[in-house]
Amino acid sequence: ETVDGFFAANDQIAIGISGVLRGRKLSVPIVGVDGAKGAIDEIRAGGPIIATATQDPPALVRTAMDIGVALHSGAHVARRSRYLAPKLIDAHNVERYRPWG
Repeated sequence: ETVDGFFAANDQIAIGISGVLRGRKLSVPIVGVDGAKGAIDEIRAGGPIIATATQDPPALVRTAMDIGVALHSGAHVARRSRYLAPKLIDAHNVERYRPWG
């Protein structure tokens, strides 16, 4: 059997898979999650990590702090949780993305 690609639960795992594949001289596309610098560097270099879904840690912290400050000050918060939409970063938009880590 052949493997057509890998989906990694986070970019650190994707980077590990990439290293193993490179060591075996194999080229299989990898998609990770986090938008971390190491994955972004590989996307910019042409792979084997071809995409990552961002988690945007600064936006997560800002949103959590906004909710926490509002709750601490006694304000009513209609929804205590908020969904922050991830973005898929790939060769088409990697140059516009500023990685973290």
